[in-house]
Amino acid sequence: MSKTKILKSELLYEGKWLTLKRDYICKPDGSKATHEILLRNNGVIIIVRYKENFLLTRMYRYPVDANSWEFPMGFIDVQNSEEPKDAAKREVEEETGFRTSLLEPLGEIWAWSGLMNQKIYVFEAKVAGKGIQKLDDTEQDLIYEYCTKKELEIKIKNNEIKNSATLAAYQLWNSKHEEDTN
Repeated sequence: MSKTKILKSELLYEGKWLTLKRDYICKPDGSKATHEILLRNNGVIIIVRYKENFLLTRMYRYPVDANSWEFPMGFIDVQNSEEPKDAAKREVEEETGFRTSLLEPLGEIWAWSGLMNQKIYVFEAKVAGKGIQKLDDTEQDLIYEYCTKKELEIKIKNNEIKNSATLAAYQLWNSKHEEDTN
């Protein structure tokens, strides 16, 4: 398979959380196109289980000006060569104060493949004990709660969970556990 060739690349913006660039490309068939791309560090999302319950977090998300129910998630620390599994453990403890065990990779999802390069690695984990919660300045209002599978699905059905990574991760988890419930 032929690879797309970048003819020219322009840096449009570089910030703390993202970079925006414009690429002028030549596709394998010879046609040309322009793409504006958001570059973000890869991330992790963790479906944390305690007994039969799911752990959800809720916090205010400024870009959508609303509270958001989500599974714990965050960026991989690429500056320190952090592995996705280690980032998953760190993020759960930072957001909830719980240590995890039995981290099982479930797959990966693409945040927005038509615009962004970010991959999000999905894990399932079990609560192993209490750790130390370390919220950053965007998470100071974070709360967490446990809910059953039925309660989680009611939140989804009622459109209380709108975070796309959470919805996609749950679908991935559900498809891997279908045989457990049938």
